[in-house]
Amino acid sequence: MATPKHNNIYRFHSFGHPGCAATFSGAFQDNMQDFLTHWAQPLAHQIEGNPTWVVHLALSQETLTLHYCIEEDVRDSPWPHCDHWRWVGWSHHLVLRCRYQFIIATSDLSLCLLHSSTYLLHGLIHCNVFGRLLSLNGRENGSKHFSGHHTMDLWDRICSMLCTRKVTVEDTVQKHSMELRLLHSAAYGHPWLWQWGYSFCHGSFGIIELRYSMAVKTRNQLSLAMRDPPHQDC
Repeated sequence: MATPKHNNIYRFHSFGHPGCAATFSGAFQDNMQDFLTHWAQPLAHQIEGNPTWVVHLALSQETLTLHYCIEEDVRDSPWPHCDHWRWVGWSHHLVLRCRYQFIIATSDLSLCLLHSSTYLLHGLIHCNVFGRLLSLNGRENGSKHFSGHHTMDLWDRICSMLCTRKVTVEDTVQKHSMELRLLHSAAYGHPWLWQWGYSFCHGSFGIIELRYSMAVKTRNQLSLAMRDPPHQDC
């Protein structure tokens, strides 16, 4: 594990803002290489044979969290194609030579598999600047120090800092076993992920964007009594 130097530690809640770690204006691949060279520390060992860097993010004077950046050569990967693109209608996009994975694990020891749904943050960005948020877990699923909202803020800042083009996510976020997109739509008139610019992309079962938007609007306008009708004993 790399030992962080004092000037290589960044604040968790401001990392990715302009100037922290840097302000990039070039192409994504150039931005990524510049970022890894000057603002991340290489690890002595690799993750599944892929070169790996780490960024140390400070939550307080006593607490550090590790943000891993992994460069995966698609030609050597057991998953050379991106199935996530197929689900959102991007299967016509070419899969380029490499892709970058961004991971915050629950602990150092948990970072043993490149593909896992247990990470606090797991994002993927291809060299063609299209990406995918694969998993997000907050305090209810292993995070001791920050919420899912804080993690989404961090991911959003990283994507903006590196100048990504488009990022997709399958909205399966839950709150106490309830789908958060339903709760948030009923309360605020839009899904939870809308706060970071995510919108309807590719429906299923014949659902198009217009019908989805109408359903969200209708549910938001219902009175509380109609949303939760009284239960009758059988």
